[in-house]
Amino acid sequence: MVDDDIVLPYAKQSLLRDIYETMRVLSERYEAAGHIMKVRGLPGSIARLHRSLAD
Repeated sequence: MVDDDIVLPYAKQSLLRDIYETMRVLSERYEAAGHIMKVRGLPGSIARLHRSLAD
């Protein structure tokens, strides 16, 4: 398991379900840039999330 910081833009909130199902959310806050989350998960799950955010 690895920890990572995720900036989830408000336009990509549909990814929240995947985040909560595949990772542990350690902290979260809301800012102008979007939903800021510190997550812990398997490296493959985090890499897949980063690819989804880049699309």
